[in-house]
Amino acid sequence: MQTQMTERDKKLLYILGFVVIIAIFGLGAIRPIYNKISKTNKEISKVKEDYDNMKMKIMRVDTIKTYVDTMDKNVESLSSIYLPMMNSSQIDKYITDKALNNKLLVTSLNIEMPSEFVLLEPYKYSVAQKEKEAKEAAEKEEAGAETDEVSVTENSDSTEAADAVAEEEKTVEELLSSGEMVSLNDAVNEAGDTTNSGVYAANVTLNVEGDEGRERRLLNDFINNNPATRVVSYSWSEPVARYETDANGRIRQISKRTKILNVILQMYMYDDTSYTSPNKANEEDAEGGEEESTDGDTE
Repeated sequence: MQTQMTERDKKLLYILGFVVIIAIFGLGAIRPIYNKISKTNKEISKVKEDYDNMKMKIMRVDTIKTYVDTMDKNVESLSSIYLPMMNSSQIDKYITDKALNNKLLVTSLNIEMPSEFVLLEPYKYSVAQKEKEAKEAAEKEEAGAETDEVSVTENSDSTEAADAVAEEEKTVEELLSSGEMVSLNDAVNEAGDTTNSGVYAANVTLNVEGDEGRERRLLNDFINNNPATRVVSYSWSEPVARYETDANGRIRQISKRTKILNVILQMYMYDDTSYTSPNKANEEDAEGGEEESTDGDTE
């Protein structure tokens, strides 16, 4: 039995062949183009996202610069009360000149030079000391507590981690407005660690002899007029008795209306190289980049 194809069947076959050709063409040519366009769109979206992020950061630059400038001024203001860095000979001259200006005799002077930044404990009635005690008490309570369920601990840890992430993601404006970027007064009153302050403390033991009134003036000068000098302790003592032999061969004590002032001091000196302003660091980096570029052009 033979089947003959009608005109309608032939048209259907032609249409089917045309569809197959289009499908093959689409798979072979159009699909790669589509994939390329899709990839390009993703890249455009990523670039746009990066652009928006950079734009937001640029908008925050002025705020950050203002904050850095404020911190620079705070550092300059706070460091100005300290003595400049001095060696033992310079400290010797500094103390001796003060004694001589008050017409006092330096009978002994011992200077112990520091090897690292000074570590001072907070004043016992200060906010910093109260916070330190509260933190230590909380740590002891936490160490002594027993956790019955591990899941509670894990849940707490995950919550703290989430809070830490949220803390890191806050913008500069949010930190400034919330007060988390500590003000100068808060930093001064609540500081609990001085090891990164850039301040060295020289321990000085000084004994001077002379009029008690002049010695009191010297002591008051250290206490009231020198914020970078702390009087740790002081006391008065009588000078060593001295004797002489008169013309008749009799030994008699020489009376002197003087006293010896014994003072223990701490002299705080600020190392101005311990702090570099971010603005200054950026300027130095920029200058270094320009010099390298110039050298490269010369070569």
